[in-house]
Amino acid sequence: RFLEEFIPIRIIGEGAFGIVYEAEHRLTKLKYAVKRVHIKPNLRLMRRARREATMLANLDHPGIVRYQHSCIEKPPPGWQTSRWRFLLQSANEKK
Repeated sequence: RFLEEFIPIRIIGEGAFGIVYEAEHRLTKLKYAVKRVHIKPNLRLMRRARREATMLANLDHPGIVRYQHSCIEKPPPGWQTSRWRFLLQSANEKK
């Protein structure tokens, strides 16, 4: 779903829970920071991630990046890192 709406541009950060990408929305051409978080199938972790998304969605402060959207995807193991690095490398080679 994400790749249908966005074009990945580059990795802008990595942490213990995921990777943050700069991405361009295909329709509006606006740029976004997209955090992809890997969560093992664990009910407690899913609840925690959902609670964080809800808190971020309600946050409105001029010094904090505005939260826009969440979705849940279930890619195969190892997909996030290998597939995204490949997509970003391909995008950079086209420039």
